[in-house]
Amino acid sequence: DRHIVPLLGDRLVSSITPDDVAAFFHDVRTGKTAVTIKTKARGVARVRGGAGTARRTLGLLGGIMSYAVRQRILATSPVTGFERGDDGRRGRILSPKEYQALGDALDALDAGGANPGATLAVRVLAVTGCRKGEVYGLPKLAVDQHAQCFRFEDTKTGQQVRPVGRAPFRLIDKALALQEKNAGDTEPSPYVFPASRGDGQLSDVRVFHEACRWARLEGVTLQVLRHSFASVALELEYSEMTVAALLGHRSASVTSRYAHHVDRALVAAADRVSALIWLRMTGEATSGADVVRLKTG
Repeated sequence: DRHIVPLLGDRLVSSITPDDVAAFFHDVRTGKTAVTIKTKARGVARVRGGAGTARRTLGLLGGIMSYAVRQRILATSPVTGFERGDDGRRGRILSPKEYQALGDALDALDAGGANPGATLAVRVLAVTGCRKGEVYGLPKLAVDQHAQCFRFEDTKTGQQVRPVGRAPFRLIDKALALQEKNAGDTEPSPYVFPASRGDGQLSDVRVFHEACRWARLEGVTLQVLRHSFASVALELEYSEMTVAALLGHRSASVTSRYAHHVDRALVAAADRVSALIWLRMTGEATSGADVVRLKTG
C-alpha cells in the first residue's frame, strides 16, 4: 500500500521489466515514497524509505511476482537475479545465554498473565526454525505427531512436509489442551494457535517483543529465531543441505505433492537441534533426546 501500489499499482505485471524493478528499488531506497499520513483521529503513519525498507519491500514484490509465475501469468519473475544486498540481520543469532534469557522472560510473562498461546507460539518458533506465518497460522490438520512433521499445504516455497523434533509437539499439546479448556460452547478453531478474539489465527507479536525487552535482547526479531535455529544445526555439524531442508528452503525441502513420507534422518536432525535449543532455553533435556556437547578449541 505504501510503496508497491504508489510506484507500480497502475502497471500490468506482464509489463514490468528488470529495469523497472531496479528503478523501483532505487525510488524506495531514496525516499520517493516517504510520506506522513493521518490514519485515525490521533493516529499517524510515517512511511520512510531507506535501504532496509527497499530490501524488504523488494522481497514482497518478489513474492507477488513468484505467485504470478505459479499462476502462469508470467514466464519468469523480473525480480529474479536482482542483487538487493544484505539486510544486516542475518548475522544476528542467539547465544546459549541469550536463549536462557529468552526462556526466562517467557516464563516470567506466563506468570504475569500474558497470552499463553502467544508465549507457546514463540517457543515453537524457537525450536522449529519455522517462519512466523507457518506457526502463527499452523492448522491442526497440518500437525502429524506420528510422523514427526508438519504437512503444509501452502508455504513460501509451496507444498511441504517439514521434519519436526519432539520438543515442539510438547508445546503444541499444551496449546491444544489450553484450547479445549477454554472452548466452552464455541466452535473449535482450525488453528493450533487461534486469535484471542475472533475466529482467525494468532497475530500477537507483542508478547515476543516484550520478552525481548525483559531479557534485554537487542536486535532480535522473529527471523533471528530462524537464523539461530540454523546456527545451532551447523554447530551440531549438520551439512548446509540438511539445514536447508530443516528450514524448508526450496532447494532442499520436500515440496512434491507426491511426497507423503518424511525423511527419518531429517527427523532425527530436527530432534537433536530442537532438543539442544530447548535445553538452552529451559535447562531441561527432552526425554530420549540425543544431545552431544561438541569439543571446543
